[in-house]
Amino acid sequence: MSVTQFDTYRALNQLASLVVGRDRAIETNDLESDPIARIKKLKLLVDQDFRQANELGDTKTVKQVERTMASLQSLLTLAELADEVEW
Repeated sequence: MSVTQFDTYRALNQLASLVVGRDRAIETNDLESDPIARIKKLKLLVDQDFRQANELGDTKTVKQVERTMASLQSLLTLAELADEVEW
């Protein structure tokens, strides 16, 4: 079985949705055919959450958002690697 670009994008989108949650994923549905752009936009949205939690002094949420950002960075790395593959 060979992995296709479609399979790769679907996997990246699914993982991104799990990392950020349903609502954030829906906000970026228009970018599902471009995982790199989608993940970058998700990082911007999550960064807003980080700034808000930081302003409120909500350390629990800050730590959670930091983990989410780290996961998104990992997904971005994989998406960029997948983009280099000749389909």
